[in-house]
Amino acid sequence: MRAWRIRWALLGLSIALSTSSCSVQPNSTDIRFVAEMIPHHELGVTLIDVATTNAGDVRLRRLVFEMGNYHHHDMMALHNLAKDWNVKPASSFPGELPKKRVQLLRQQMGIEHDVGWLHLMIAHHLGALQIAEMSIDGSDSPAVQRLARATKEVQAREIIEMRHLLAELCKISTLTECTN
Repeated sequence: MRAWRIRWALLGLSIALSTSSCSVQPNSTDIRFVAEMIPHHELGVTLIDVATTNAGDVRLRRLVFEMGNYHHHDMMALHNLAKDWNVKPASSFPGELPKKRVQLLRQQMGIEHDVGWLHLMIAHHLGALQIAEMSIDGSDSPAVQRLARATKEVQAREIIEMRHLLAELCKISTLTECTN
């Protein structure tokens, strides 16, 4: 139940961000946050889309569904900020993943996919924490500060959940990724 309340709060935050971005002049931290989080979330949406069709574990499917909800809402808010502030997406960002590894993930199914996806999404989320932590104190924009705090809270909690699920899946798997 708590997860749904947070999701609804994030939806409200996204709507508030999309309507309140023009009142503050962004500083370099604000611009960097928006520039890095756009491609970061785009990659997150790609991973979510892959898991929607390839995930085997019902617990992962539930988590993917929840992630999809806030990623799409955050993307709307970030694109509005980028438009208002004339920010172009960054060419690289913390949490970026090797394209070959994402391509391989598209071909995997079931537990092989789930273990690989969890490894990639944990690394990806750790990058989001880096971006968010840098922005919380350095931002002049209340909208960016709120989005960075929400990102940090939600994704830190999801990392814990994903690590737990990964450990559970690795108990029943002989995959190489489970022994590393």
